[in-house]
Amino acid sequence: MLIYDLEQGNSDQWIVCLHGLKGNKDSVKQITSNLKNFNKLFVQAPIQLSDGEYTWFDEFGNLAVGIDGDFIELLQHFKVNSTECWWLGFSQGGVVIFSLASKIKICKVCALCSFVLEDLPDNYNGESLFWYSSLDDQQVSFFKSFSSFQKAASKYNQTMFVTGKSGHKISAKGLKALAFWLGV
Repeated sequence: MLIYDLEQGNSDQWIVCLHGLKGNKDSVKQITSNLKNFNKLFVQAPIQLSDGEYTWFDEFGNLAVGIDGDFIELLQHFKVNSTECWWLGFSQGGVVIFSLASKIKICKVCALCSFVLEDLPDNYNGESLFWYSSLDDQQVSFFKSFSSFQKAASKYNQTMFVTGKSGHKISAKGLKALAFWLGV
């Protein structure tokens, strides 16, 4: 069972938000603060590292057991179609989204300061991919992030890649580009 917060928006659009390593469900709220029209699900990783710090992967690097089923259950609870909603992942949260993309039919992705662990299957067909990478990120290097984008981009109908110099966070320019991409 996943722990989450729900912020209701002014429309029937949804965005599912996943935090990075050592984050929690509150970690990505600031990123989406200007997305007023969206219903937002802020989901917390199931593995606790310490007080207020969580991860999506166990100590062996495996995605938490049953996480795909937990997401399916959460989406069904809110009557959200996984192919029609947006998925926003910051750092490790983006890795999770790509790990689940073909299993639960995720088509619209916003990956921020992130990377891909495994290639998407040949038959995967995503709709839209927004990617932000910081040139001076010390946790997820620009090279690793951009290489991942290049691998994933061929699987999507539309893509946008944005860079900035913001360390391991998204810049104001990146936030504006994200809002534009999402039609805000």
